[in-house]
Amino acid sequence: GLSGAPTRSIMIKDYVQAAGLLSRAQSDYLSGEYRSSYDTYEKLAHFVCSDKASKLIDADRLVLLKDEVSKGVAGFAYCSDEAVYEMSCELMDLFKNDKQV
Repeated sequence: GLSGAPTRSIMIKDYVQAAGLLSRAQSDYLSGEYRSSYDTYEKLAHFVCSDKASKLIDADRLVLLKDEVSKGVAGFAYCSDEAVYEMSCELMDLFKNDKQV
């Protein structure tokens, strides 16, 4: 990826951008770049569970995005980096809390 700005500073503005970040997170995960994948998933998770996301992205697409992001975060249970796995458990709580809204 781009080694300039950290993912965290990217503001997600629409579905296309979110989907692009999602595919980057997925490919980083597959190539064993767990930290970088996690950073991207973390950003996506906070975004898809925010009020802002429901204003920017239509409901059907947001449901799909949430599903893909939560699956991706859950996938860290199988990565070899224990610290990333522990962080991912906390991130999963976002989705648990979100479902109760």
